[in-house]
Amino acid sequence: MEAQKIFRETQKFTQWWLWLLLAVICTVTVLNFTSTPEAFSTAEIIFGIIILALIAILIFIARLETIIDEQGIRARFFPFHINFRYFPWRSIKKINVRTYAPLQEYGGWGIRGFFGRGKAYNIKGNKGIQLLLNDEKHLLIGTQKPQEAENVLNYYTNNGFPTGNQL
Repeated sequence: MEAQKIFRETQKFTQWWLWLLLAVICTVTVLNFTSTPEAFSTAEIIFGIIILALIAILIFIARLETIIDEQGIRARFFPFHINFRYFPWRSIKKINVRTYAPLQEYGGWGIRGFFGRGKAYNIKGNKGIQLLLNDEKHLLIGTQKPQEAENVLNYYTNNGFPTGNQL
């Protein structure tokens, strides 16, 4: 067997529209505080600024990390997942790379588990690694490298990993 293949990907929120939206919200909030300071207590102003700063920091440090190797698939949506979520090959019934509609299927980006379509970890885009686990749960892990992910998945499928699973 040739050298093992590993897929690694780290994604961050880099969408210009997200940062623009955050900048507009911050600007409107600060203008509201400064144009009518008598309407807010000092504590309310400080609390509002702290909340905005925390949201900006959260968006800045958030990242989705994915690893596919001979052991299985690992995914982590930091800072919400400190440790990787591990899906060994034996726990995966079916897996494929697919195009999806983030808003319609999952209600947007981030850690999503709504709308009865299973869970999704996604940062941006509309490509993902779809897992159907042995317990019939669905998980979609977003990717900006769908071809690379598919190549590594094909490698493990064609070389006996995972035994009996379908790509």
